[in-house]
Amino acid sequence: MDVLAFPDVHISDLVDLVPETASFSRETAVQMERDAMYANYIARQERDMEALKRDEGQAIPENFAYAQIVGLSNELREKLDRARPENLAQTYRLPSFIPTKAVSWLSVMLEQY
Repeated sequence: MDVLAFPDVHISDLVDLVPETASFSRETAVQMERDAMYANYIARQERDMEALKRDEGQAIPENFAYAQIVGLSNELREKLDRARPENLAQTYRLPSFIPTKAVSWLSVMLEQY
């Protein structure tokens, strides 16, 4: 039923391929179309939640030297140094947006630490 995620594809378009769909109530058909439409978004949110849980487990040492991270802007290094997040997930909650690249750099530095 992944085909329902495509624009302008409806249950009625599938009757020839899946004859059982002809017997679906209108409510069931509409719900299946909605479920298919949002399935990719839900899967992405689930992946994001898993990544956040993983990053919550990535502790940042108390004495971590943010100034040593090459590739981050001075502003971002200063914000990290002031905030002193306890784990990688807390960096996402800083007042300004932290680009994915910044989190990647921080992850690499923590692995080397």
